[in-house]
Formats: sequence, C-alpha cells, structure tokens
Amino acid sequence: MRQQLRATGFFWAIVFLLAGCFNVYRVLSKEGGTLLSVLLDFQAITLFIMSALFVASAYVPFLVWYQPIIMFALTPLPFMTTHESFYGLGFFSMGVILLFRLGFYERHRVPKFLASLGYLYGCELFTALRTGRGLFYTLTPLFFISAFLLFLYLAFQEKLAVYLKEPKPRYSLSERGLSAAECVYVKAVAEGRMLKQIAFECGVSESTVRNSLSRAYRKLGLEDKSAIAALAGKYEIVD
Repeated sequence: MRQQLRATGFFWAIVFLLAGCFNVYRVLSKEGGTLLSVLLDFQAITLFIMSALFVASAYVPFLVWYQPIIMFALTPLPFMTTHESFYGLGFFSMGVILLFRLGFYERHRVPKFLASLGYLYGCELFTALRTGRGLFYTLTPLFFISAFLLFLYLAFQEKLAVYLKEPKPRYSLSERGLSAAECVYVKAVAEGRMLKQIAFECGVSESTVRNSLSRAYRKLGLEDKSAIAALAGKYEIVD
C-alpha cells in the first residue's frame, strides 16, 4: 500500500507542477507580465506548494493523509463553475479511493461511506445555494448521482454486501502459545474440515492431528471442535 500511495503522491505532484507551469506561462504571456507578477500570482504559487506537499506525502508517513484531504477540498470548486461538472465528482472519487487505500473504511464502514456521500451531496447543495441556481438545476445532478449509485449497488450487490459487513475481531492463535502445526490444524477445524481430510492435506497421521488438537484445545481453554466452531463464529481466527 505504501508503494502505491508513494506513486500517487508523485503522480499528483507532477500534475500540479505542470498546472503551476501553465499558470506561469499564462501570467508571463499577458501584457506587462514579469517575474514579479508570477511571484504575486496566488494561483501559481498555490499549485507549486500543493505539488511540493504531494512529494512530501510520498515520504513522510503522516503526510500521506494530505492526498485524500486535498481531493475532498477540491471537490466543491468545479461545482461553483457548473453544477454538471464531472471534475468535482472525479476529485471526490479519487479522495474516496485514497481513503480506501489508507484503510479509513476498515472499521465502521457504513457510517463512513454515508458520511462521504453526505459530503458530496453537501458540496453540490452548498454551491447551488451560493450561486443562486434554481431548484431544478440543483436537484438534477443529485438525481443522476443517486441513480448512478443505485446502479452500482444493483450491479455489485453481493460484493458490496460482503464488503460493507463489519469485519470480525481477530483472534491470534500464536499469541496464545500454539505451535505452527497446531495453528494449521485449529484453523482447518474452524473451516469445517474433518480429521481425515486434515491429515491427508498435511501429510500426517490422524493420531498426530488428534493429539495436536488436544494440546491446542488445552492452551485455548476449549473442550472440542464444537467450541472452535463457536469461536470462529465470533472471531476471525488467524495464526
């Protein structure tokens, strides 16, 4: 993940650097354009600063959150030009993707996704009120955004249902003193495999699996495989 976010940091650094250079050219190409006018141009300076921050986000761990923050900050700006702008939706989508890569949605997924969508809707409503648009022009993009989201839900309903389901807490076997072999056997039992199948897959005898499981049960304070099944229902069992 860190390598991918470093790549996105460099990518946006280049994009904003090019945008800044374009603004420098724009200022200099005007009549009377000088180096001083470039230094006083707020837009060009801002773009160069943002480019530098994106480079920093590729190396400084806590600055990596700058990437999605700036995308969300840019979301409402295109809407102020036109309510039909895809640029704002694009910035919002990239912000969500970056938050996903940072693991922001790993916990409390549904409320966090709803909050993100609420921000998008809020940006649209805010810019509509600020620019004095009529009700029809305000509701039109919100209607099509809602229709698009509903389409995504219908097309990927099963996958979204699995992803949005809150993950189980992790239950580490190795932290409770189980050996590597015991971890393998307990996880296999938790997945519903029979002793004969476990022995065949691991290339050992059934008695070896049975004795290892007995030791594992004692270490875990459990009685039998039914207790393992109950444990697997409450936790994500890991090594």
